[in-house]
Amino acid sequence: MMRWAAQRLPPHLHAVLLLGIRELSPTEIALLLDIPVWTVRTRLAEIRKRFTAIT
Repeated sequence: MMRWAAQRLPPHLHAVLLLGIRELSPTEIALLLDIPVWTVRTRLAEIRKRFTAIT
């Protein structure tokens, strides 16, 4: 169920979700959402690049 929901989130909401649970490791987030760890790491890297560009 969580995997289905995570895959269908718009990218900006997925980013908010990942930032909201930033206390967790990428592995813990992947387990929670039932998605591959590389997906979490890729999204987090994209988010960091965007915020670095903004600030």
